[in-house]
Amino acid sequence: MKKNIFTIIISLFLGISTLIAQETDTFTDNRDGNTYKTVKIGERWWFAENLRFKTDNSWAYDNNESNVAKFGRLYTFEAAQKACPAGWHLAKETEWTSLSTLDNEKITGGKLKATSEWEAPNTGADNSMSFNALPGGYRTPEGEFTDKGKIAAFWSDTDNANGNTAWRIYLLYNNSGIMRGMDLKTHGFSVRCVKD
Repeated sequence: MKKNIFTIIISLFLGISTLIAQETDTFTDNRDGNTYKTVKIGERWWFAENLRFKTDNSWAYDNNESNVAKFGRLYTFEAAQKACPAGWHLAKETEWTSLSTLDNEKITGGKLKATSEWEAPNTGADNSMSFNALPGGYRTPEGEFTDKGKIAAFWSDTDNANGNTAWRIYLLYNNSGIMRGMDLKTHGFSVRCVKD
């Protein structure tokens, strides 16, 4: 596939600039024919869209399949660990952290967020890393869907020693940072895959 190579200059606070060279491409999942935008950020290739592959313990937001094309599916932690196609894996906690170390963690979330679909004020959103993070909301362990338009919540591959919770990364409509927290593994969150 032809690669589209471009360079983005990001203006930061206090007039400091960071140069991030990016490549974009596409990947077609031969399991279901879904094609995804991909982007190289730093040394890693990421899906630039949420995973849409249907597995057990994955859902469309509001159980409405029309939401999948744009927002992807929501997975339990167990399902997320096995959902990425061959040659790709569920983003590791260290890989999410690496996105923050490329820039100021307090504004990295804005560089990951898409400029549409978020509720106002969509603080800091400029999508300058071409990550296209959309606010797909999440599913609670009780089966309720919530916060579409306000939050993009992604599983990492890292669980807690107690076995019941795992780390998730999240972006908010009213914050430009990239944040972390632990949640029950039975939540339904989005998945981003990283190339092996």
